[in-house]
Amino acid sequence: MFRAIVRISSAVALGVLAVVVGLASIGLFASAASSTPADRVPMLVGGAVLGALCLGLLYASGRIARERSPKSSVDADGKVRMSIDVPDDDPTYAAVRSIVEKHVHTLALEKRSRLVPDKYGVLDFESWDREADMFIERVAMPHVRATVSPKQYERSVRRLMKRVRRRTPNADPNEVVRAVARAVIEREVVAHEAELNLRVVTAACQSPDEFEEWCASELRALGWDARVTGQAGDQGVDVRAVRNGIVLVVQCKLYSQPAGNGAVQEVFAGKSFYRAQLAAVVSSSGFTKSARAIAQQTGVVLLTPAEIRDRFR
Repeated sequence: MFRAIVRISSAVALGVLAVVVGLASIGLFASAASSTPADRVPMLVGGAVLGALCLGLLYASGRIARERSPKSSVDADGKVRMSIDVPDDDPTYAAVRSIVEKHVHTLALEKRSRLVPDKYGVLDFESWDREADMFIERVAMPHVRATVSPKQYERSVRRLMKRVRRRTPNADPNEVVRAVARAVIEREVVAHEAELNLRVVTAACQSPDEFEEWCASELRALGWDARVTGQAGDQGVDVRAVRNGIVLVVQCKLYSQPAGNGAVQEVFAGKSFYRAQLAAVVSSSGFTKSARAIAQQTGVVLLTPAEIRDRFR
């Protein structure tokens, strides 16, 4: 809603500016008609420049007013592949978003419990994919059919298909709608996870040292003998924990931006130094794509603060 207000306000402001510039252009043309020949040419040129500027501002205003929220599309096999645009006020999109927002906390918990690395450190997305697809079929689509009129739904589908068919002529309309629903789920769940993580961290920690101690205390609550290394030359390890002969090393990142691959590389090196069986990075703001790629290769577990108890209980 806030983004829509900002977008509309920007479009209106540009439109008003275009009107002002347009009036100035008309004024110059009117003055040129009654001016001397020596002054007429500069006035005509100035009027033409202002007229062109007016048209440019009107075009920009229209583009901003029609700006869409990025969503996802599908290819012929029904998988989410490419990006299409869905208007924020589209009734089908609005219905999907409202039902996802209603259940976003449950969806986030399901994703957290299902998206767990296997013994090789590789994330298995199949369980979460099945859960998301089940939600779409049993909850989202029935909600759309119950709240969106057939005419509105048909109009939404036609609008979507115009965009999708430019790249995927054989796309199935129902799969396109499901792909939009899946994109909404992923976006809202990620945003909710980030909000939960921020609440957890900001409630307990004000500095990196406090965050390290907080992570250690979370592990101690799960039965680990966890201690903050708290020393120079810690080999990229902030917390060392032991339970039942298993050694776990953790690097803790209280960042405002996603943690990068450097954190993964450091704790992986620390794993060898401390002769640990497990290594993890806990980040308050998630991880970059490259960090996730290296984590899969090295077996390092990537966690948000809210996931510590689920992963190491």
